[in-house]
Amino acid sequence: DIHEAQLKRKMLAAANSVVALIDASKLGKVDLTLFARLDQISRLYIDDALTPDWRAALQRLAAPLTICGDTTVGGQA
Repeated sequence: DIHEAQLKRKMLAAANSVVALIDASKLGKVDLTLFARLDQISRLYIDDALTPDWRAALQRLAAPLTICGDTTVGGQA
């Protein structure tokens, strides 16, 4: 949605820092509604379905990377 992308760009411009929550399955996909560049992101959080190649590429960025695994609410399995 082009309007959503425009709103996100405005929020990025006003932010002191940007945290990105990324679905690993979306990496490498092309979208016509780009709203942020990787150099605008202060911290990356991504799921553990990240491939080794993508992990290496993202770790080369200046932004800290956190790979999140599956957890349960309240620590119960």
